[in-house]
Amino acid sequence: MWEYNPEIVVIGTGSSGKMKVSGDVEDFCSEKEIRLIVLKTAEAVIEFNVYSGEKKTACGLHLTC
Repeated sequence: MWEYNPEIVVIGTGSSGKMKVSGDVEDFCSEKEIRLIVLKTAEAVIEFNVYSGEKKTACGLHLTC
């Protein structure tokens, strides 16, 4: 994902939002000036679709819980 050099990274944390994003990911995005969006997976898919047509956007989705 990082080799793609995204402007935005959308992370889906599962249907109930139980998955946590590590501080390392948050720090990395901050250092690289990458906008990090963390939502429940269903909302993350919608958000990814909104931004992917406008900006270089990557998405990681947790598909269980």
